[in-house]
Parts: sequence; C-alpha cells; structure tokens
Amino acid sequence: MYRIAICEDEPLTAQENETMLCRILEARRFRRDIDFSITSFSAPKPLLTSLQKQPSALRLLLLDIVLARENGVELAARLRELNVECFPIETTYNPQASLFGTLHGHKVWHKHNENLIYG
Repeated sequence: MYRIAICEDEPLTAQENETMLCRILEARRFRRDIDFSITSFSAPKPLLTSLQKQPSALRLLLLDIVLARENGVELAARLRELNVECFPIETTYNPQASLFGTLHGHKVWHKHNENLIYG
C-alpha cells in the first residue's frame, strides 16, 4: 500500500490537499484503503513520533512550510536527519514563501487564485 501523510495545521487546507490527492490517484485507478492511504497530522510532533518508530512507513509527505508554531522546512531537515525515506512535497498557500528562496530547491505547491501551481 502506498502510504501518504499530510502535515497541515489548517483543517480546511488539509482536507483540500487530501481531496486533491484522492482525485489524482483515483483518476489513475488507485483505490483508497486498498492501494493507498492518507493520514493527516495537524502538528509536526505526532508525525515525528510516528516516523521515529517507523522511518520507512511513508512514501509521500505533503508538508506545510508555514506552520503556526513551527517551520516546515526545518521539519523536513529533521526528517532527513532521522533517515525518513518518504518523498516530501512542501506546500503553502503563501506564494511569497517560494519566491524568497526559503526552500533551498525543494518542491513547493502553493495555491493562488484557487488554482494549484507548481512553484
């Protein structure tokens, strides 16, 4: 099973990300809970706790880079230190976050005018 996690502190955004992922995967004939699963985390600590126990548990992580109390870029660095084997895609609603070079070449999805843009 392809395991995906979303780390997003805004519940509506987490739901939108989950819906988008489901649409993409289901359009390719993947079935939820059979071929893939999605788990949402509203804060980094539970995600880190889970991944410390099983570093290879995830294949894909959608990670908000502007969390309320923490920095998603720093969290991604911490995951690399822990040898977590998933592919992180850093996300944000803030297009400025990718314009100032804060991501050091990482992939970023940002939402602008209700259209998902790869930045």
